[in-house]
Amino acid sequence: MKKILPLLLVWAVSVSAHAFSFSAPATTGQTLYYTVTGDAAVKVVAPATASWGSYSTPTGTLVIPSTVVNGGTTYNVTAIDRMAFQCCYGLTEVTIPGSVVSIGQRAFAEDTLLVTAILEEGIERIDMMAFISCTRLDTIELPTTLTRIAVSAFENTAYYNNSDNWSSEMMLTLGQWVLKVGNQASGTVHVHEGVMGVANSAFLYCRYIDKVVLPSTMRIIGDGAFKDCYEVDTFQLHCNVPPTLSDDSFDGLNPLPVLMVPCSTATAYSSAQYWNAFDIVEAPCPVGIEDVVSNRLEVTVVNGGVLVRGAEGMPLTVCDMLGRRVCKVTYAGAEQPLTLPTAGVYVLLAGNEAIKISYYSR
Repeated sequence: MKKILPLLLVWAVSVSAHAFSFSAPATTGQTLYYTVTGDAAVKVVAPATASWGSYSTPTGTLVIPSTVVNGGTTYNVTAIDRMAFQCCYGLTEVTIPGSVVSIGQRAFAEDTLLVTAILEEGIERIDMMAFISCTRLDTIELPTTLTRIAVSAFENTAYYNNSDNWSSEMMLTLGQWVLKVGNQASGTVHVHEGVMGVANSAFLYCRYIDKVVLPSTMRIIGDGAFKDCYEVDTFQLHCNVPPTLSDDSFDGLNPLPVLMVPCSTATAYSSAQYWNAFDIVEAPCPVGIEDVVSNRLEVTVVNGGVLVRGAEGMPLTVCDMLGRRVCKVTYAGAEQPLTLPTAGVYVLLAGNEAIKISYYSR
């Protein structure tokens, strides 16, 4: 045993001092550290175990590469490890390539000089507290490829703390995602058109909301998204395809709210995992239109909205009666379809004309 023990101690010190397979310089000059995770795949890691230790932390503008070469092998950079850049206090801007599938827990936490984070198309997951307490971070670009934003990913950033970024309904959105809704939000909360995802725990403990309206663009509802919103009695969805969700997205809602869905979609929702537990009410299908008065435009009903003729090359905008934009077209085609979320009264802005559309059901 006396001969074996020193060897074990040397091995333990080696593991704690080096948490990487190799290092290489980024095009922006900083030395980055990588661990091989599979055939031709690596993740970016902190050089010591979950910290930078005595290694030089990256500063200034950092562009993480999508590939890196070592020993004649080209590796794809597919992940940012947990705590990889935590407490890199001199880092001011970071660009993360689309080859990276996931950004780990606390990957950039407490980088207090970080101002800009550009996440390129291809990135799918942002884990818990990834950018928490980056107190100067106010410019954040998110890709459309995201499928998950975990709890507190951007909490206590400059963007999060800027009251101008919160709506009158106490909702914070970033790109196509709802990040957070304040616990004091009440009544009916509308998620605006264009939003595709609700981050994990976004509505957590919103106990004064009684109705939630989700847009036609909604695709993803995160883990625990509406946990303990126990006063909610109605969810109204305008999306024809049931959004993906997890088994705990609605934890604490007992009984489950009434689920109002668009016309001709009840079968899809009743067949979808987790949605099939709801009491589903299908909206009547719009079949008519009235109040359109125009000498040059013709408006007819099509599946999911209306078809406008006579507006070729013109900008078209449709707003609801509260002035919220429902859809916009920069250059209309000869027969331009416009998607309307549900039956109701809308205003069509076409050139110099403002036309009232009553899109109704029989």
